[in-house]
Amino acid sequence: MSSHAESWSMSECCEIELLQVDDGARWLETEPRGFAVGAVRLSGWQVHPVATGPEPTIGRDCYLVRINYEVAVDRNLAPIPWLEVGFSFATEEDAGGATVLDAVPHAVSEQQDAAAYVLNRYLNLAPASGVVGDVHLPAIAPKVDVFGIGGPSVRWRQVTPGGIRPGSHVAFVVLAVPRGSRMLHVEAGARFDVPSADGEDCRPAARAVQFALLLGCGQDGFATEATGLLPPSPPGARRRPEAAPGVPRLFICYAHDDAEHVACTIEFARFLVSLSLDVHIDFWDVGERKDWSLWAQREIREADFVLVVASPMCKAVGDGTVDGPRHRGMQSELALLRDALHSDRSRWVPKVLPVVLPGGSVEDIPDFLQPGTADRYVLDAFTLHAVRELLGAMAYRPARRGAGR
Repeated sequence: MSSHAESWSMSECCEIELLQVDDGARWLETEPRGFAVGAVRLSGWQVHPVATGPEPTIGRDCYLVRINYEVAVDRNLAPIPWLEVGFSFATEEDAGGATVLDAVPHAVSEQQDAAAYVLNRYLNLAPASGVVGDVHLPAIAPKVDVFGIGGPSVRWRQVTPGGIRPGSHVAFVVLAVPRGSRMLHVEAGARFDVPSADGEDCRPAARAVQFALLLGCGQDGFATEATGLLPPSPPGARRRPEAAPGVPRLFICYAHDDAEHVACTIEFARFLVSLSLDVHIDFWDVGERKDWSLWAQREIREADFVLVVASPMCKAVGDGTVDGPRHRGMQSELALLRDALHSDRSRWVPKVLPVVLPGGSVEDIPDFLQPGTADRYVLDAFTLHAVRELLGAMAYRPARRGAGR
């Protein structure tokens, strides 16, 4: 496995490899031995310039990008419960980079028929409502979660009963870039889950790819009639209703006490995924060689909430009673959290949430997280009722679509 994402041009077909690697690979080998379970193949993207809308897009070029990708999976292996495909966009300029203004499909919680959308004057992709649409999506089976709109990247997570099936997918993004940009650097990656199996200790891994996406001329170089620059919304194109508050991004910080504790933590993460939360944990982030210390810093910085899973080793690391080099990753993560709490308690106390999993003990929460004088979240099961206080602390109410076990 290479230490960097591979680079391509979008004129070529490129693919994100989906692999399984042994559990210790990222610690012991620069290029872990893995075997393929599938791939996400990218090709044939389309880029269309669009007229800019109101602030903050004035002074920027805007594009509608059609994303095509093909999912291939090995039918002889255990089904993949969910697959997340994500794209990050960056420009060569330092003028703010790229911003994803909108994307479809939006979150899908039930079977959705083929649909058409128009790009309205707010640069939202709005349901066509009986008029001819600019964008057409095929029928979509539940469920799909989308993350990242409003930033430089977008991710779609598909969760399919019985496992992800092979087939073609299409999505659209509306991008704003600095005026005059001619090219976008795109990094495409994936995350997925693998079902637990007795006697096997494997992790999912994916090889990211990078490629250049040519934008052509900016809007000043186009005339509507000659180039197909998308016109203003046709009559009847309504603005899409305001989206619900963003889904929280969670980082799960835990110690590898033993196999049983790790398995329980992964089960907890999978339950949170079933509630459509944006969950990040090392188990699903194995891929190209990375600096795990920088990875932890980024995850803590970008998380809306950090869930610290209590355990005897978490307690020992947090209280500074672990000998020397043991559990260095956990030592680094808890040191970052301790420093963050010291520097800005009003921000970080509501953001760092100690969690006790079923069978665990409040006594295993590190002292700096105040197990006796601040809230802690003790779970007796992985059910919607059991996590109600934890979800309340995040001001999140999941749709009930099968999550109310």
